[in-house]
Amino acid sequence: MALQAEYPALDFAFNRKPNREAYLKALLDGYSGNYAPLAEIIKAAIKRSVKKLTH
Repeated sequence: MALQAEYPALDFAFNRKPNREAYLKALLDGYSGNYAPLAEIIKAAIKRSVKKLTH
């Protein structure tokens, strides 16, 4: 969806284990209806991706 909105591909920084674990926990929270953690992770991924474009 990010690419369709003309954002760069999202950088979830999965090369760091804590980020992978936080993402998986956020997905599970989302299944329970709590989307806030996933929204924060996506916001951070967008910021990392945009930052890469400007540097």
